[in-house]
Parts: sequence; C-alpha cells; structure tokens
Amino acid sequence: MLTGKSDLELLNDIYTPPAPAIPPDTTPPTAPVIGTPIIGTTTINFCWAASSDGTGVGVKSYSVTQDGVLVQRVTATPYRDTYCVTITGLTSGTTYAFGVTATDFNGNESTTTFNATTS
Repeated sequence: MLTGKSDLELLNDIYTPPAPAIPPDTTPPTAPVIGTPIIGTTTINFCWAASSDGTGVGVKSYSVTQDGVLVQRVTATPYRDTYCVTITGLTSGTTYAFGVTATDFNGNESTTTFNATTS
C-alpha cells in the first residue's frame, strides 16, 4: 500500500526511542531529629520531627531500636510533623541506646541515635 511516506518516515512512525534513564535514588532521607525524652523509672517517651526525602519519593517508615534491636516500626504519614513512641519494661537505673531510622520508598536509610538512663 502506498502511503506517500519515505522509508525513514515509516520507520519513525513505528519506532519509539527508549525513555531516558533516570538515575536511581541513593540519597537517604534527612535524619530524624529527636526531642527531649521523658524518662521514667521503667519507661521512656520520645518524639522526633518528621524526616524529608527531597530527592526521592518520600519517607516510608521509621524503625525504633533499643540496644540495636527493633522494638517498633512507625508508618510515615504525609503532612505529619511529629512522631512519638513510648518504650516500656525498662530497668531502673540502666542506660539504653535508642535509635530512630527513617527509610524512604527506595530503601535508603538515615539514623539518629541517643543514650538515656532510666531514673
């Protein structure tokens, strides 16, 4: 069938060049900023400011650790500024290492840690 198009025009009609490659997101979200913890004899309550992920698709979750062991996972919520947790079952007069890790949807992580001694 004659279309009046050259071979090159016909080839351009059926060929779609691949989309340019988008470099992978390897930048972690900002590290969580921990506020002043409220420390009791067997509990600790602390809050942190929401992390941001300026180069990625957003923060997915926060992992809270006690002495390197995951004790709670908190799902990130759009437009939420602050997150808080209460850790119970601690021993009076003991120092613990706590951490909060922000994870984005691409698996990049940033961590903030601090030590606290129960009263």
